[in-house]
Formats: sequence, structure tokens, C-alpha cells
Amino acid sequence: MDKGTKIFLTLFLTYAFFTNTYLTTNDASRFSLTAAIVEEHSLVIDSYLDTVISKWWFAKDYAVFDGRRYSDKAPLGSFLGVPVYWAFSFFTSDPAVLTYFVSLFTAGLATAATALLIYRFGAEFTENHSVRTGLALAYGIASMPLFYGTVFFSHAFTALFGFTSFYLLFMYRRRGGEKKLVFAGVSSALAVASDYYAGLIAVILFLYALEISRKKAYVFLLAFLGGISLLLTYHWAAFESPFALPYLYSNLFSKFHSEGFYGVRFLDWKKFSNLLSQLFSVWGFFFTTPFALLSFAALPRFSKTYRLETLTIIAITSGLFYFTAVMGFFDAYSTRHLVLLVPFLFIPLYSLNFERPAVKKLFVFLFIVGAGINLAGADIFLPEITDPALKTTMSGNHNLFGQFLMNHGVNIHFLSLLPLLAFYLIIWRHEILKWTKPVSS
Repeated sequence: MDKGTKIFLTLFLTYAFFTNTYLTTNDASRFSLTAAIVEEHSLVIDSYLDTVISKWWFAKDYAVFDGRRYSDKAPLGSFLGVPVYWAFSFFTSDPAVLTYFVSLFTAGLATAATALLIYRFGAEFTENHSVRTGLALAYGIASMPLFYGTVFFSHAFTALFGFTSFYLLFMYRRRGGEKKLVFAGVSSALAVASDYYAGLIAVILFLYALEISRKKAYVFLLAFLGGISLLLTYHWAAFESPFALPYLYSNLFSKFHSEGFYGVRFLDWKKFSNLLSQLFSVWGFFFTTPFALLSFAALPRFSKTYRLETLTIIAITSGLFYFTAVMGFFDAYSTRHLVLLVPFLFIPLYSLNFERPAVKKLFVFLFIVGAGINLAGADIFLPEITDPALKTTMSGNHNLFGQFLMNHGVNIHFLSLLPLLAFYLIIWRHEILKWTKPVSS
């Protein structure tokens, strides 16, 4: 079995192990649009929102236009879920089962694909397959994207398409080929169609394209405009205006989006303090993604060879940090608006000298810490596995095995993760022995 297949199998089965069978305030809105498209060929979600959302949550994320309810989310994720929902609806009408497979075959696949792209991207920087494999797995298991590969939120799709655009632009710079510019522009548009604030990334990537080739950057721009026209068509169909974002009619508009540009305002001390909390708190960005700290430390070394790419990554980081400061808060798992940033930060890590024992030991340490945090986090946040006797949610059982045991009256808490860990040891036993073998200096 080749490394790429092992990476995909490991990550996909990990996300399958943790994927939700229920919907919260965020993903119920998105899933309802998927269901409405398949079942009623409509963009109106009135028939589904109150029935698909879990009893532990209540519907509040939706838009109201002309007395009818619509999803208040950027629509790409909902449309990606349509073929999955349609296929499995032939076998079941159970919302829990449909939720599970729609989440797994959209967010789970997207996160695994992003990790594989990190692995493939690594071929441009090193011939060491162990380093490429380690970084791809670190993204998928030992960083915040693990959690967002298990829920039907938007961030997994946005990260994939934004990062794909960057990859294609980099490959165009190295090898040429106008088709890469076309697909890069379309990928940037898809990222915006998944999360509107990914427009920050799209603008920066267009500037990157301009620096690569001022004569050919228009190809990227035209492809982007062609892709974004589909998003504008959705706005028109739902809200009778191509430029009316769903948040304009959101149930939460007055709370989150009424000031500034849909809630995006100037930075002040209060918002800067919010950023620091989002970054450095327990369960914050650097806590759940420890490799990000190492990436920032590696940027000076990376910039010696890849100055333009370094500036692009810094610009994307700055833009997303600003957005997190003014709009971000802890409402699901860690600093979810920064999931988009994580794959970009893994590229500078390829500049590290992994032949040095100290670097190798640091990587293994961060991997173990990051994996422990995120595997536990996936089993702690948004739990809905209940103890029938206590009628309370039970973290430590938020996975297929733990849920099965709980349904039979057995509660072993985080020991329910042991089958997954055993699978890791079996499939990666040779690589683990190689990476943990002492290296003579």
C-alpha cells in the first residue's frame, strides 16, 4: 500500500469514527438546504429546519425573506451534499443516518483531500516521503482540521479550495500552463462560495498571480469571475439580488452583522484582546494547532528561497487574524475561522531540516501532543451521546464505538478511542519505528 493510500485511509476512517449523527445550529441550516434541494427542488428550508435539528439544539441560524426561511450560510457545502444525500436517500430516510453520510462524504473527504494535497505539495520541496507523510498526517490528525472533518460546517471545503488555488498558482509559477490559472481562479471562487470571508484569500491570491505574471493574471481573474457568477445566481434565485448575502436577512443580523460591513469593523483594543484570547487560550488556535507556532518560526528560513510565497502566507495570516479579531468567538471547537489558514502554514515546515535529531524529536513531540489534544477535542466538543440514567451528555464517548457501548449500558469514557489507536499502530507500525529510532548526530 503506497503512502498516499495509507494517508487517505487513516484520515477517512478517523473522520468516520467521529462524525456526528446529529445537527447543531450551524450545520442544520446547511443540511436543510441540501434536503430541500433533493426532496422539494427548492431553496426554501421551512419543511426541514425544525425537524432535522437535534433536540439538544434549537434553530437560530437561518435567513427570512418574503416570510420564508432560507439557509443563512454560503451555499457551496449544501450543494456538495446534494449527491450524497440523494444517493443514500434510496436506502434510508433516517435524518441521523443521512446526516452521518452527508457529513462524512463532504467534510471528511475534503479534509482528507487537503492533507493529501499537502503531501503532494511537499514533492516540490523534498524527496523525503517520511517528511511529507508526517506533515500530511499532522494536518489531518494533530491539528484543528480533524474536528471540522467530522461536522457539516463549511471550513473543510473552504480550506480545500483556497489551498488548492494557492497550490495551482505555485505550480504555474514553477512549470507554466494556463489551465492551472483557470482552475486556480475557479478554486478561489469556490472557496468564497463556501465562506464569504474567504474573499480575503481570493484577493491575496490574485495579487500573488499578478506578481507571478502580470500578463496572464487576467486568466485567473476571469476564471474567478466565472465561478463567482454561480454564487451570484444563487443569491438572485433566493433573495432577488445577486449581491444580497444571506446574512442581510439573517435571524442573527442585529446581533452579529448589523454594524460595519456585515459585522466586520475596525480593530480596537477590545477586539485585539479577543484575537489574543482566540489564539492563546486553552482550546485556542495555537493550543489545538501547535504546528502553527513551528511554522511561524520556520518562515524566515522558508523566505530565503520562497520570498513571494512567504509574503502571500503572511498576508493571508494577517487578513484572517483581523477577521478573527472582529468576528471570531468560541462557539464550536477552537478558532474555527482559522481552519482556512492551517494548510498554508504547513508549507513553510518543509524548509526545516528534518535530518537534525532536534527537529525530528520536536516534530514527534508536537505530533503526539497535537494528536492527543485533537482526538480528545473531537470527543469532547458538541457531544450528544447521553447517559440514559443521568440524562446528561457524555464526552469521551462521542464516536461510533463509544456510542455503541453506551447504547448497551457500558461507559468506558476515553478508552473508547483504543480501537482507533490500534488501527494507527497496525497501518503505520513500520513508519513509527523508523521515526522514533534514534538518529546519531
